[in-house]
Amino acid sequence: MLHSRYLSVLEAKTSQEFEDEVVRFARRLGFETVTAIVVVDAPRGETKFIDIGYAPAAYRESYEDLRNGSIDPVMQHCRIKSVPII
Repeated sequence: MLHSRYLSVLEAKTSQEFEDEVVRFARRLGFETVTAIVVVDAPRGETKFIDIGYAPAAYRESYEDLRNGSIDPVMQHCRIKSVPII
């Protein structure tokens, strides 16, 4: 059974609600920064990364470079697994 704090994240209806709930949840756990990623593999082999959250600018520059997605172990985890990394 999912903890009640997870439910508000799962019940979000819009991407903005989802982001707000993920940020709120992360703060409850004591994290000052959070980024969540949805990885969508398209039929033609194209991969789309949709991210939310907030992180330091220096990190985001590297994080937003899609070439890093193919070598980053966290991105690869997100691509093949449905469980979050906390």
